[in-house]
Amino acid sequence: METGIIIALITSLTSLIVALSSIYQSKRTNKSNNEASKSLEELKFDIEIKRKRKDYEEKLLEERIAGLSLTVKEIQLLKDRLFIIISSTSESLLSQEAMDYIINSRVSLFSCYESILAEVDKTDAFLIHDAKNISLQIETVFKSFLTDKKYLELTESQKQILRDFRINLNDIQTNLRNIKSDLIFDFSRNYGI
Repeated sequence: METGIIIALITSLTSLIVALSSIYQSKRTNKSNNEASKSLEELKFDIEIKRKRKDYEEKLLEERIAGLSLTVKEIQLLKDRLFIIISSTSESLLSQEAMDYIINSRVSLFSCYESILAEVDKTDAFLIHDAKNISLQIETVFKSFLTDKKYLELTESQKQILRDFRINLNDIQTNLRNIKSDLIFDFSRNYGI
């Protein structure tokens, strides 16, 4: 055989080997790229799921905190009204006005309880239910204190009963505030905020 033909055959064979090697390398690179793309897509999906879960938990937390805040506000209003009643002096507060304070506060707490019940957990609901029931007890007891007199006149023992109710409401309010603070702290710790 001629040298030219042998060189051509060797060159062709070398080109064929290089081409096959390039095809093999290209397929390996494509496979690696596909695996990397798949891993990247899975990572993106996982991150999106985690973001949506965080957003959902944040929304639930915001609703629960709003419910707790509303309840704390309504309890404070009832406590303030009780303070006004307890602190009243003779002929400083009309009996009907005092009764209206109590009724309005009870109605507000009942409404608050009904509106936020779906947004709070069992512990919250139990405490808020207690506050609601105390407001009803206050109304019932206060009605029994009223006389036919135009101005409110309470005995010291009647005032003490109202003070005790106020202390009970304060305890509930403190527990609700603590729950709210713990929720915010836990959320910020869990999400590194």
